[in-house]
Amino acid sequence: MFGLRQAFISRLDKAFKKYYEKTAVKAIGCEVVSDHLSVFLNSLCEIITIIVGAVFVSRGEISAGAVAAMIGYYAIFGNVMSNVSFILHSTDALKNIADRMELLYSDLEAENGERLENIESISDNKLSFSFDEKKIFSDLDFTVNEKSKAVIIGDNGSGKSTLVRLLSGLYRDYEGEIFINDKELKRYSLFSLRSKIAYAEQNPFIFSGKVFENIRLANEKATDSEIEALMESLDILSLKDRSVTMKTTDLSGGERQKISIARALIKDSPIIILDELINNIDSKGLNWLENFLKTTDKTLFYISHDKKFTDMADVRIKM
Repeated sequence: MFGLRQAFISRLDKAFKKYYEKTAVKAIGCEVVSDHLSVFLNSLCEIITIIVGAVFVSRGEISAGAVAAMIGYYAIFGNVMSNVSFILHSTDALKNIADRMELLYSDLEAENGERLENIESISDNKLSFSFDEKKIFSDLDFTVNEKSKAVIIGDNGSGKSTLVRLLSGLYRDYEGEIFINDKELKRYSLFSLRSKIAYAEQNPFIFSGKVFENIRLANEKATDSEIEALMESLDILSLKDRSVTMKTTDLSGGERQKISIARALIKDSPIIILDELINNIDSKGLNWLENFLKTTDKTLFYISHDKKFTDMADVRIKM
């Protein structure tokens, strides 16, 4: 609007040319010289081997087969040295890759624990959580009984989304205690816990494929008619056969959030967690959510700042 775009492009272009002339040109030149020198030396060594071998063959001191074997061994030796050189130059990168691979195995979630049959209540005692030594929230206490609705409220950055991740077992290094049926959450198998919880994110991950298939992922046993009825109630049935990719531009924010809610509901878990309940939702979606909160028999945790929805909760968790 003020001609800034071209000015920034021009400055970036000048900065790149300066970098290219001072650094890239020299690096490319050294690499080209090194490659040509390596080819020249390899060829020179092979020629010397052939000439010296021919002299010894003419004197009857060695056979022609010995010369051919020498050339073959030289080629193998050169290949081995090339690989060794590559490894030495890539040591730092290989160490980085090894550290990442090690993390995949050393940071595995524990699969053992007690089986969770049903959830009668969820509560905590002086629950606190820190990230990078920064305290997110502390001394949180609440009790939510079965089939109750709990709204989580608080300022931005107060830890609302962190709390729902704790309840889902995604974070384990908290201080204090989280109880499910009077037993600490960490005593239960994570697989068993998560089978009882459906988590609808505000900005969900959408897999490449059709929208209908993205929703079915949450419950492969659900029938087509059940999924279609749920999509119709959320006013997204028209998206059923739409092919999408992992790009966030394929769907609007409201469509993505409705897909996330549909996934959570079709899972048919006793506990449903809704992150930022009404963000990006249109008026028709808001009416559906209001009716859902009034009629559902699920245990709900949801984040909202809208008075209409906060007033519908049985429990208010202030962060």
